[in-house]
Amino acid sequence: MATVICCSGIMRSASTWSYNVCRELSLRSQIRGSEVTHYGYSNQTDETIREWAAIEKKRGIIVRGVMKAHVIAPGTRRLIARGKIANVFTIRDPRDAMSSMLRFGQEKSEKEKSFLLEYFCYVLKQGLAFLEDGHSLVIRYEEMVDDPAAKIRAIARYLGRPIGEQALSAAAQAAGVKRARAIVARLEAEAQPGEDHFDGHSQLHVGHLNGGTIGRWRDELDADFKARVEEAFAPYLAAYGYDGSTG
Repeated sequence: MATVICCSGIMRSASTWSYNVCRELSLRSQIRGSEVTHYGYSNQTDETIREWAAIEKKRGIIVRGVMKAHVIAPGTRRLIARGKIANVFTIRDPRDAMSSMLRFGQEKSEKEKSFLLEYFCYVLKQGLAFLEDGHSLVIRYEEMVDDPAAKIRAIARYLGRPIGEQALSAAAQAAGVKRARAIVARLEAEAQPGEDHFDGHSQLHVGHLNGGTIGRWRDELDADFKARVEEAFAPYLAAYGYDGSTG
């Protein structure tokens, strides 16, 4: 089976950041001639893992796969629970994550808001197992913002590969805000109005960066939707460490 790193997490929780850190560390530490890194976003994680395993078998070379995903398929969840594949799980106050999601892309209709509430709850429920499985690495968005270098080192230790200072620095640069802003600016210059243009390597989209203020939900969500968010996320706030309205 391919050596896989799953970069999961709730939406708008820095899962793209963790994906780019893992991608860069994998590329920098792979053994030339005997290993190759494949990476990308996956909507069907079980299928992606099977595809990478088939490539590994056909080419006779070790495939190191890095995939970003929010919905994790059953087979992948079992592999994570057994410690067979790595899982970097990013979390964030889901109210802040929802506030960020509402400003990602086009303005959301009431129907889309209702869908997002259900989607977030599904991913939050799925992630409860990752908090307790003893194998996943949990990265808290608020701590990453405070000290990204420390979290990059934590990821490097978790992956268990010999990774030098040069690779750590390259990962910090590849996943950093300056690089992300440059990519997003290029995407916005290339995109047609209203187009969801994205970069296949970094998985950054048009409008990806829309402010990362902690506690933004208090000011950005209107009173009605704020109440709906609080009600929908109530079963998960304490479990994820964002108890009640205090955050």
